[in-house]
Amino acid sequence: MRILKKRKLMSNVLKALKLQVAPNKTFIGKVQKGFDFLGLHINTTGVAASLASIKKRDKKISWLYEQSATTNRIKSYLKRWSRWVAFSFLVIGYVAPASAEPCGYYKIHEMDDGTTSFQCKDYSGVIDASVTVPKIGTGGYLGKPTFYFAHYCSDRQDPSSCHSDYMPNVVTEGETYVFINDRLGMDEYFSVNFSGGKFINMKEYIFTTPDYIAPSGYSVNFASDPVNFGNKASVAFSFTGAEIGTTYEYSIDDNYRRTDPVTGSATVQSTTEAVTNIDVSGLDDDTLTLRAALIDPAGNEGIYERDTVEKDTVLPVVTENTAIAYRSGENTPDYIFNTSESGTLTMGGRCGTSSSTTLRRGTRVVTVTLTQPDNSTALADGTYNDCTITVTDAVGNVNSPLLISSFTVDATTPTAIFDPLSGSTTHAGNANLTITFDEVIRTGGNVWITDANVASLITLTQTDSSGTAVDFTATIDSAKKIITINPIENLIDDEAYQLSYRGVQDTTGNRKNEDITFTVAPDTTAPTVVSFSPNDGNSSTPIDSNLTIVFDKNVQKGTGDIVIKRDSDDSIVEEIDIPGDRVTISNNTVTIDPTDDFDFNTKYYVTIDGGVIKDKANTPNNYAGITTKGDWDFTTFAKLSLSSLESANITYTEGDGNVSITSLITVLNPSDEDIVGAKVAISNNFISSEDVLHFTDQNGISGDFNSLTGLLSLSGTADISDYQTALRSITYKNSNTENPNATNRVLNLNITDSKATSTTVQRTIEITATNDAPTLNPIANITKNANFNGFNISLIGVNDVEMDDLNISFETNDTSIIQLSKNWDNSMGYANYFGGEFNLTVSSEANQSGVTEVNLTISDGVATIYREFNITVMDTIPDSFNFTDKTAQARSTVIESNSVEIKGIDNDTPISITDGEYSINGGAWTDANGTVDSNDNVTVRLTSSSSYSTTSTATLKIGDTTESFSVITESAPYVAPEEEPTAETPSNDTIIGGDGDKDETTAKFDESMDVNIDKTDDITTATMQVEDKKIAVAVHDSGTMEGKIESTDKDGNLVASSIKVAIPKSETSVDAKGNMHTTVETDSGATIKSTLAIDGSVKQEIRTKNGVTVTTSAIPGSKVEIDKEGNVQTTSTVEKNGVIYKAVATTDADGKTQTKFVQIDVATGEEKEIKSTKTPYSAGSTTEIMELNDLIYIKTTTPLDGALVID
Repeated sequence: MRILKKRKLMSNVLKALKLQVAPNKTFIGKVQKGFDFLGLHINTTGVAASLASIKKRDKKISWLYEQSATTNRIKSYLKRWSRWVAFSFLVIGYVAPASAEPCGYYKIHEMDDGTTSFQCKDYSGVIDASVTVPKIGTGGYLGKPTFYFAHYCSDRQDPSSCHSDYMPNVVTEGETYVFINDRLGMDEYFSVNFSGGKFINMKEYIFTTPDYIAPSGYSVNFASDPVNFGNKASVAFSFTGAEIGTTYEYSIDDNYRRTDPVTGSATVQSTTEAVTNIDVSGLDDDTLTLRAALIDPAGNEGIYERDTVEKDTVLPVVTENTAIAYRSGENTPDYIFNTSESGTLTMGGRCGTSSSTTLRRGTRVVTVTLTQPDNSTALADGTYNDCTITVTDAVGNVNSPLLISSFTVDATTPTAIFDPLSGSTTHAGNANLTITFDEVIRTGGNVWITDANVASLITLTQTDSSGTAVDFTATIDSAKKIITINPIENLIDDEAYQLSYRGVQDTTGNRKNEDITFTVAPDTTAPTVVSFSPNDGNSSTPIDSNLTIVFDKNVQKGTGDIVIKRDSDDSIVEEIDIPGDRVTISNNTVTIDPTDDFDFNTKYYVTIDGGVIKDKANTPNNYAGITTKGDWDFTTFAKLSLSSLESANITYTEGDGNVSITSLITVLNPSDEDIVGAKVAISNNFISSEDVLHFTDQNGISGDFNSLTGLLSLSGTADISDYQTALRSITYKNSNTENPNATNRVLNLNITDSKATSTTVQRTIEITATNDAPTLNPIANITKNANFNGFNISLIGVNDVEMDDLNISFETNDTSIIQLSKNWDNSMGYANYFGGEFNLTVSSEANQSGVTEVNLTISDGVATIYREFNITVMDTIPDSFNFTDKTAQARSTVIESNSVEIKGIDNDTPISITDGEYSINGGAWTDANGTVDSNDNVTVRLTSSSSYSTTSTATLKIGDTTESFSVITESAPYVAPEEEPTAETPSNDTIIGGDGDKDETTAKFDESMDVNIDKTDDITTATMQVEDKKIAVAVHDSGTMEGKIESTDKDGNLVASSIKVAIPKSETSVDAKGNMHTTVETDSGATIKSTLAIDGSVKQEIRTKNGVTVTTSAIPGSKVEIDKEGNVQTTSTVEKNGVIYKAVATTDADGKTQTKFVQIDVATGEEKEIKSTKTPYSAGSTTEIMELNDLIYIKTTTPLDGALVID
């Protein structure tokens, strides 16, 4: 009763809290019956794992097995699960039965068969046991043991529920076997049966206390900290407080876990067990986590201890930022490099650094000052190419040494040697001065010193630095080490000078300035001649030459005369007074400019008075002069000339072309100067319309021929041989090849150098004219068909350049085929034939064919020409032939005609075909032009139309005769209308209009479509949608109907194709794709089938007794109207440039079709008809309305009949 009250009270509390008990988790009853709580089954006898917990455990083991888990992993899971159960007993407070002993309940009893059995009963459900097999003969036991274990019962009170798991019969004496309780929650008996004899004191050998204490009190630490590039394959860690004999297991992984962790295990040999040589190369650079645990021999697994270490195997990247650009006098240069990491800097090679070797965090660009390896002493002069830099980062990674780009240290200024030396008193006043350096020199800004700027670095003054500046020129040698100073005037005897240089530096910028002083020695030596020009005895002196004397020192004018005499008679040519302006002196050079040019090929000599020339010493020294004939003489060269020109006349015959004017002419120039020009002129009887001199530009020589004067001028500076070759390449040509002027021409030739023009030489050209034959243009062969109309053959080009009288005649080899007549007299003078017309008139003989040879002869009495040609008359009109047209042929099929034999032609006759192919005598099919001969058999073929009831035609032409072969395709198959539904009430896929008896209109829709049907007044409307296309069908109670399908035109505009039927009896169906099919029967017996396709195109078939007429339009937005008489009108429109063009095709109830075009002005709405057919197309026609390039077209194919008129 109290239980009921408690239950009611609990129910009220839960209800107030809006809670309810879970049926599968609630037990209400006596505790003696036991209950499940937190995965345990609890009753008055003890605590065990609940049945649900055991099922979950078994399910987990099955899952682990399916996932290919190792045996150790499954055992580990069972161990953890068993410890959870045991821990639960401690928490809940398990009390063993009073009869139970500390290690469980056990007893030894003797079996009926004389064997001994040992049992250890365990009420806790968690105790494991081990059994040691006794050795044979111990303890008074004889016989071979057999045993089983894990004897358990599902019901403690029911022995029949007990069963056993057996061990193998074969066991080893002295070995211990461990039994794990895998039936937790049940009474268990660990039993050993021994056969054959009795054994005493079994407890001592069989039962041992199980071990459930896991290893603890240990820790792990990485020995490799950090992990870098050098030790990544030999990482180590160690235990502290490890239990000897246990097994360690470990794993090392990074945080990314993109690769498998590194794992391992082994037996612990020492409390400080060290695990070494672990390769973690495959793990990512990151924080590495070590997880390690100990497992004792009983399988108890300790907790996983952890330690972490940073892994960084990326070597620093060290690159050169800026190579050393050495500056003047610098022997501790700065070097800039890049480093990807901070760390410690180490120098190598012959370099050290005075900079800090610790690179702060974040440093990327580093500047260090280079020294010798002692890190303090400046670098010695020299080239350094072995200096290196390495960076060691925070974890010990070291880059490959960076080799510093080779650099040179040079802190020493250049050394100069002067000539004269400082303090010298022996320098000659006319001598140059030199400064020689021991290395290459430059000027400020590291600019090369050249002859153009070297003088700006030098100063030369009298006495001292404040004295008078001396003018000079200066040069530097190609090696850039020696400067030469050349004073404009000789330095003054016994005068002191100062020579200085400023701003001179070596290639590394070491700059130096230096001064010296010296004294010029007295000058007592008279000037002497170094050279004459022209030189003494010269034999080819130009006639306009100056006379030059070069002395060994600077000189000046004295007093006296210079005399030039002719050697042959000692006559004075010119006497020159030294003070006059005909003599000039520059430094050490005297120039004498005679008043007049010398004569050609004449010898001269010069005399000079003593004292005329003197030096510039403080006490001038006089030049001794020239007093003896022959000490300085010279001869001028001979005059420029042309020689070896052929004496024989040039013979030129009419029509010869280009003829050389000379092949032997020779140019002579004793002065050996280059030639600057030449002239060749036709001086006598020059005819501008005929005579031409031709020259091809060559070797820098160009030619210009004046056709009005007959002068060929050559120009351009070239040597003698080039001009000689040029003259020999000149040709003459008379361009009148028919009747040239025959008078002789005379050629004048001369040549010019910079000094003179040669004497003119001449050569004569004799012109010879020849008689030319009369002319007449060739006449091509002529081919005509038989019975041709008469025609004329014009003789073109009748002429004679000499204007002689001509005789013109003709003859033929056959007069039976053609007749020839002429319009001229055989003999005539120039006045009659020049510009005259000459015609041969050709007429045919009836029905004749063959070849006639015609020979024309023209003669001027001396020369005769002939012109031959043929006139061929062919019969190329074949006898009548025809092809039999074919009807009701399959569509899109190759159809062959009957073969026809070609007769009535006597030559190969042209054959061609349009819209088909032909074959001759069964040969290859072709559509190319060819020829056919008499008795050949010809067949044609074409491909039939892809449309029903459509005619295709191929036209064959042989000669001038044509014949056609036509093929008409089969009619469209008749499709019987669908059987009408029997139900009068429209279903959800059918609507009905009309009187329901004779005139009934139906509209059906595919059962897969979602159709909305609406009834308003006298109209039933069905709407549906296929993808984005809307479809509507409206049926009036009167039986008329309308339908439309929305689509888009080529510009993306929304349009609707529609149909309207005024006949109150029609059948309409909409298929699953959205295509609308309408069938109408007219009173005249015609069947009209109309299709509005989902893409906006329309098609009508009107089937009458006269055939099937088809109208189609592929233009979206087309409209179809069927009136009460059965006339079908199809209308399509295209808009372009503000105008709507409407194409209309109307088919009447008899199947005849008329078409028209209508133009509508969009702005005004004005409508006018612009074209239409005058006569209807007959039944069986096919009409296509199409749009091409924004234009609308109507194409109609129709069977021909006699009444058709095409506009």
